[in-house]
Amino acid sequence: MYFFAFAAPLIFPDAAYAQTTTYSWAGYEQIPETGDAVCTPINVPSSLIITDLNVRFAIDYSYAGDLGFELRSPANLPLTLASLSAALLCPRRIRSPLTTSAALALYAVIIGLTLLATWHLNIRPVYADMYFHAGEGYSQQQQAGLNEQIVATDLFLKTIRSNRNEDFYYLNLGRALMNIADQLRVQNDGNIGTPLPEAETDIQRAQQVRDRVGTLLALNDVQAVATFVQARSPLEMMGYAEAVLERARQLNPLNKDHYANLGRLNNFWYSWTRDRRHLEDAAEWYRQANEIAPQDVSLLNESASILLTLGAVNDAEGQNDAAQEQYVQARDLLERSMRFESGYADTPPRLAEAYRLTGNMEQAVEIYAQMIKDDPHQLDGSLERLIASLEGEPELLRTLRDAYAEVAAEDALLHSVVGLLSVRAGELDTAVDAYARAVELAPDDLELRRNYTIVLSDTKNYDEALDQARDALSMAREQDAGDGQVTQFEFLVSLFERRAAGGQ
Repeated sequence: MYFFAFAAPLIFPDAAYAQTTTYSWAGYEQIPETGDAVCTPINVPSSLIITDLNVRFAIDYSYAGDLGFELRSPANLPLTLASLSAALLCPRRIRSPLTTSAALALYAVIIGLTLLATWHLNIRPVYADMYFHAGEGYSQQQQAGLNEQIVATDLFLKTIRSNRNEDFYYLNLGRALMNIADQLRVQNDGNIGTPLPEAETDIQRAQQVRDRVGTLLALNDVQAVATFVQARSPLEMMGYAEAVLERARQLNPLNKDHYANLGRLNNFWYSWTRDRRHLEDAAEWYRQANEIAPQDVSLLNESASILLTLGAVNDAEGQNDAAQEQYVQARDLLERSMRFESGYADTPPRLAEAYRLTGNMEQAVEIYAQMIKDDPHQLDGSLERLIASLEGEPELLRTLRDAYAEVAAEDALLHSVVGLLSVRAGELDTAVDAYARAVELAPDDLELRRNYTIVLSDTKNYDEALDQARDALSMAREQDAGDGQVTQFEFLVSLFERRAAGGQ
């Protein structure tokens, strides 16, 4: 038996709609284990004409069971406004009550599910973030060595075990594994070992990714990670890094960074092995990244760089048509990049190089000239290659020469570049002036003196060339420059002595 209290106010207007009258009933009723309790009659004064009805229940009961109430007519007929005065207010049990043990079991299940949901939705992500930031602290140390990367890997694995569906966490694990691979390579004096087996089909590849990621996630502590790493070659670690990055892509296939990171990994891999397949894989990953983010200039430029490198490989192998196709693709990507963001500093040198390789020398020199004005030493590492490409193009050589002359100022190296470009453009008198200025600014530079003496000789200034050669020979001996340079200047002195005397 259970007891309850109820109050049921009936609210309706009187006949004149001037006010609202409330009638209430309250009482306690016994509710048997089965069946319904006794209904309570509602006595409404017969003098009132009821035109509207709103019934509200305020219920207070001691047992949180499934109770309900209804208004009935005495004969269980449909209740109308006309028969309201004879209505009964009846408490009812809607469904059978649970036994105490069953109720406790249900409550236990509900509490368990609530705790489980709380763990998955709130606590586990907190643990994941905690492990992740701790891992970053180790992996991003400026002098992080192999031990720090192993600790970081352990923490990133704990991160992923706490939240397996966050693709961002896999990126950092992949980066740590690549760092480990590189440090193993250094530790092994450049020996990179053998790679993991490659899958032959897409289905096998997907299973391979799952297996390799699963192998990593089974490493439950830092000692297990360290043992695993020490038993693997650098190339094997790269294979695990690749699997982790592919898992990140599987989790979020619309994230451009996953494709770009796989491209970077394969480019890094190529730098070790010189296996063109990795360049081709990198080019394909970047192509997909460009499809997802067609206006990302950084990815466009990286993709173009891979194509330029692949083109150079084809050139070296005699596949000129394939090389030109890749150079053109790179050029097109870089032109797009320039249209999207003309001020992006990385684009002009790459685009100028693409123009050079595709034979668009005027466009290349126009960009190079502007680059020289912006930073005169940008082309120091590629100048010889560039000048060789401009052979037979004196006007373009002069354009570059003038750009250097404009910014040379007190820089001996830049004056020597002006001299070199003048020689290649056939303007020897300008070359003499430029080398003279270079030697004046850097009198102890033997290379500049050698070039200066040669230019003087080419302009038939043998006496002056002989003086410069003798000075350079004395400096070479004083500087202990080495037998090669001393012998070279001895030869030049002898040559210019003969020429000054009218011989050859």
